[in-house]
Amino acid sequence: MILHSLLSRPKTWKLLGGSLAGIWVLVGCIVGWWTFAALSSRSAASDAILAAKNLQAQIDTARESISKAENSATPSIPRGFDIIRAFQNAITSSSDRWGCTLSEFQAAAQLNAYLSRFAKDTPANDWKQIDVTLTVRGPAPNVVALLKEVSSGEVPFEFNTIEFRPMSSDRGTRKVSCAVSLRLITKEPGGKA
Repeated sequence: MILHSLLSRPKTWKLLGGSLAGIWVLVGCIVGWWTFAALSSRSAASDAILAAKNLQAQIDTARESISKAENSATPSIPRGFDIIRAFQNAITSSSDRWGCTLSEFQAAAQLNAYLSRFAKDTPANDWKQIDVTLTVRGPAPNVVALLKEVSSGEVPFEFNTIEFRPMSSDRGTRKVSCAVSLRLITKEPGGKA
């Protein structure tokens, strides 16, 4: 009886209608949030799967590279004073390729024990070093490219100093003289490989 009297009043219907609308809005928000969460977790899962596939591809590529490196022949690095000739040939051919001039090349007449700049003492081994000084002249960008090319070549060495001196400027290109001091690193002839 009380329920019937409440439902027969227009204010009650308004109140119930507003409450029902609020409940529907709340249900809609919950369903929307749940849908968004489900889609986000699917997206995160698919991103994780894609990342795992990419990592596996990188691992496979690295394994192939390692396998090729293990199966390839190691280039023979010249020993003793033969390394001077190999380095001079490399720097001369790079100079020609980059349009530069090798104007000076001097190498020490003796093999010295290799002294690392990164350790306080030098362990006894058969590694040796030969001091070399050289001067290259040419356009500045070409001289830099030449030094980069030679430093990534097969003859091992360490730069001591690199000094650029301006020479002239021709049609917007600065020509330089580059004095280089370096140490060729080699094994003593007859030493272990």
